[in-house]
Amino acid sequence: MNFETTQKLTEETMKLVKQAAHDIRSPLSVLSLIACSDKVEMCEESRELVRTAIKRINDIAAELLAAQANNNNKQEVKISDKKVSVKSLVDAIVLEKQVLAAAKNVEFKVVYKGAKNVNLPDLGGKFERALSNLLDNALEAIVNKAGKIVISITEKMGKIFLRITDNGKGIPQAILACIGTEGFSYGKQKKISGFGLGVFQAKSVAESIGGALKLHSLEGRGTTVLMELPSVV
Repeated sequence: MNFETTQKLTEETMKLVKQAAHDIRSPLSVLSLIACSDKVEMCEESRELVRTAIKRINDIAAELLAAQANNNNKQEVKISDKKVSVKSLVDAIVLEKQVLAAAKNVEFKVVYKGAKNVNLPDLGGKFERALSNLLDNALEAIVNKAGKIVISITEKMGKIFLRITDNGKGIPQAILACIGTEGFSYGKQKKISGFGLGVFQAKSVAESIGGALKLHSLEGRGTTVLMELPSVV
């Protein structure tokens, strides 16, 4: 494939991204109105779940449009002077995942070890997306059995340690070091699927603010992901 062909494909892809990001806002607006309407019977927890999901999709669409406008598809993380509560972010994403977890007979447990009042820099939705992707991976790893995912958050010496542990299928040691490399994934059927954006994005977000992401796994036993992030006062 020559340079001209590659450039044309890139331009067409970015046009498609822009159009999709733009067009998705219309149905989201309808969903937002429904979630806020008193005429629709819905418990407050469900309303909050829908509102949170809509906001996250809107944030993703806005980022796609910004990337297209800058003609840059790299995952650049802008660190804001604002701070956000880790507990509020984690609780919102876990609430969203409860629907999927219930369908798979998976139990979520969130443990705050003296870290209920710690804050992160506001990353414009990227932390939420990273956590969402990691929880999706944990849910996907649990197949044909009752599962459990434990999320523990601790704070020590100005650092936040977020640990996600599942009792899923685990990852073979032979490929564990490759997980988190862009484009590499250990898929649903224990095959390399070629889509490694989830762990890669989470690792990139952590490292962009001076943190880190590590994986520990035993095949047949489960996986633990540890994110180390700086806290802000």
